[in-house]
Amino acid sequence: MRGSPKRLWATVGDWPATKPEAAREAAQEIRAAAALGRDLVEERRAALRAFVETARQQVPVARLLDQWRAETERQA
Repeated sequence: MRGSPKRLWATVGDWPATKPEAAREAAQEIRAAAALGRDLVEERRAALRAFVETARQQVPVARLLDQWRAETERQA
């Protein structure tokens, strides 16, 4: 991010599925956002966390697994 000396690393794709040109474009997009003071990587991670949480709330099996895990941990 702009003004920050902290160096951040981001994965822009898996090799060999991601072509070098696509990786360069993704890296440029991240750098451009950082120049504007945005942390594009963290924004994407937050969006993924929100998606997962929404999906978790919509899937009853996930709730059952969470309850089972909590109960198992209490017994241990």
